[in-house]
Amino acid sequence: MPAQALSTDTIVSASQSETAPVRISIHQFGTEQYLVLTQAGQLISLPVNDAQRLVANISKAVN
Repeated sequence: MPAQALSTDTIVSASQSETAPVRISIHQFGTEQYLVLTQAGQLISLPVNDAQRLVANISKAVN
């Protein structure tokens, strides 16, 4: 069964004066560490290993 969208997409303004700050932290859950990103009440968490791969891919894409 395909995933269902639970909310509409949010477009974040590129203007720093209109964009809420992003908070970045690392938390331990059980035996695994997670990178946690929060912005204006929204939360994204990724296992640290996945976050490292994501950052490497973003770096390749913008360079």
